[in-house]
Amino acid sequence: MIFRALAVLLSLALPAAAERIISPEEFEAMSQDKTLYFTQNGAPYGVERYYEDRQSTWQYEDGSCIEGRWFPVNDTICFVYENAPLSPQCWIFAERGGNFYARTDGTPAGALSELRLAGEDTKALNCNAPDLGVKFAP
Repeated sequence: MIFRALAVLLSLALPAAAERIISPEEFEAMSQDKTLYFTQNGAPYGVERYYEDRQSTWQYEDGSCIEGRWFPVNDTICFVYENAPLSPQCWIFAERGGNFYARTDGTPAGALSELRLAGEDTKALNCNAPDLGVKFAP
């Protein structure tokens, strides 16, 4: 009986212990000059291209794009985009079970809103919007 209770307690503790938070420095090294593809619950969610100086372009599923930049705040990666330069969106990037995930700060690991990194390459984005090639700098 005690062995069974111990096994249950250990199994509950494993998901949290198995997660490794990606530092802002690691995130920069793994994302710069790359295009990252994200899914949510197995469905395509969006694509982001990362450039030097922490600049980025987010592409929505409809093909439209928005320019932004990211900056570290403790262990989170915060993004501001040209449509809301005063409203940062802060994310936790983590590695778990050999996969990379992103979730908004304050969201628990494994939540339905969590994004999974589904792929990466170095291809440029093909955006369906005007004013492309203009970098955002608040």
